[in-house]
Amino acid sequence: MKPVALTIAGFDPTAGAGVLADRAVFSHFGLFSVCATAALTAQGKDGVIEIFPVPPGHLSKQLSGIESLLTPDVMKIGMLYSPENVEVVAEFLHRRQIISVLDPMILSKNGTPLVREEAIPIIKERLFPEASLITPNIPEFKRITGIIPFSTGWEEKTFEFLKQYKQLSLLLTGGHKKGDPTEFLFHQGKLHTFIGRRVSGITPHGTGCIISSAIAANLALDRTLPDAVSIAKGYLEQMLKRVIVRGKIDYLEIE
Repeated sequence: MKPVALTIAGFDPTAGAGVLADRAVFSHFGLFSVCATAALTAQGKDGVIEIFPVPPGHLSKQLSGIESLLTPDVMKIGMLYSPENVEVVAEFLHRRQIISVLDPMILSKNGTPLVREEAIPIIKERLFPEASLITPNIPEFKRITGIIPFSTGWEEKTFEFLKQYKQLSLLLTGGHKKGDPTEFLFHQGKLHTFIGRRVSGITPHGTGCIISSAIAANLALDRTLPDAVSIAKGYLEQMLKRVIVRGKIDYLEIE
């Protein structure tokens, strides 16, 4: 039978990110997928316009309904927005003990906050101890760890940061760094480096959603975390080479 993937994230009506993008990625890798929506967004040519968090009681009912039907093998967590919804997801993950990839979304490309400020410490306190992997970009990494990437001793400081969170691994994604994108995986005391090739002239959104859900999919297929990251990075790079301009934005054709 196909592995089952659960995504808990926001709803992007442009389909470039959030639960719609996650489900498309899961389908590509042959998984059966279900989703719970933690926030509704309005988005357009200038990015995120407005965010409406789903009431925590309703999010809890979504998860209970899914849980009554099937057992997910892997979980991808994206935008939760409110501290109450962080608590709901943390409790669900603690109870289920599912392999999980957390994309700690803090700011959208146009600078709109994707999480309330008071939710950030709760994410660190409640979700990090339960997650298998977090996938911050460079600004998110600075915000949640207090470490400046690529400064003297930053790798050792990152391993020290991770020691407080059970078996948590961290993938620093490289899209915000100048030059070819390089990902850094901190996993079981070892640093793995994945060097890619930048596709210039495009500005699609949703790349963080895609790589994190692709990693989750490959973990569900029993691949090691370094192999899952390598496959996910290659998959994303192929998507970036096939960007389609539709209307006023660059779309990633997820397939």
